[in-house]
Amino acid sequence: MDEPTTGLDERSFRQSWERIMELRERRGLTVLLPTHRADEAERCDRVAVVDGGRVIAEDDPETLRRRVSGDVLTIEAAEPEALAAELSQRFEVPARVVDGRVMLEREQGHALIPRLVESLPAGRIDSLSMHRPTLADVFVTLTGRSLGDDAGPEERAGEGS
Repeated sequence: MDEPTTGLDERSFRQSWERIMELRERRGLTVLLPTHRADEAERCDRVAVVDGGRVIAEDDPETLRRRVSGDVLTIEAAEPEALAAELSQRFEVPARVVDGRVMLEREQGHALIPRLVESLPAGRIDSLSMHRPTLADVFVTLTGRSLGDDAGPEERAGEGS
């Protein structure tokens, strides 16, 4: 099945997955499902992360999520590149810009949030959120880009030259 839920509304999405799971259980089927939707991949027993046509990781969703070290903090700011550089230096935590937002991975991210906010001048951060890792975060960690970014390894190799 090649991206069977693309373009479906939420109700149709749920119904499609109910049917897939029913067929899988009743007939003992193995379903191979290419998808760009992390929420869809979360429903699978095994996930292969593909980048540039190559499998770069393969495991069950929970094991893959453990590749992200801790909580994921997302910061929106007017100057994300400058903020990422400053946070990396000041807090000794790798910060990168993905889709115009600063992303940090940190064990016990909740403890870092007050330090981040207090250390920066008022208005420097537009928003800050934290969540547990998802498969979309795993993709970012493994590739350095978001699922919506179509640039493969070959295109990224030429960046900056």
